[in-house]
Amino acid sequence: MALTCLGEREAVEWLYGVGVSTIKVGYPKYIAQENGNFDNVHVWIYGLLLGRLSEAAEEYGINIIYVDESYTSSRCPWHGDGCGVRIHRGLFKCTRLGKVFNTDIVAAYNILMTPVTPKPREG
Repeated sequence: MALTCLGEREAVEWLYGVGVSTIKVGYPKYIAQENGNFDNVHVWIYGLLLGRLSEAAEEYGINIIYVDESYTSSRCPWHGDGCGVRIHRGLFKCTRLGKVFNTDIVAAYNILMTPVTPKPREG
């Protein structure tokens, strides 16, 4: 089932049903403050989406972790920093492998693999 056709609540219900306990979400930190213009007004709608997703996840006991998306689409998922280049909007090339990848997929993978420091338990 593709999550893109679902609303936030339905997506969280589905994730809960398949046993997901934590959701990592990329967040375009500071983009509106640095470059606020017509082209990135969608950031405000994204903030509303994140709020609704967070509320639904809380109801199901699912943790949400927000990950800063900065540079996630330009970091090689195989070798880390230093071996890849953005060759065109939407394309990333690993110079060691000579392979070209979609930058959205590269960013999603890097967000997923971002290490998370667990919060200490209260009590």
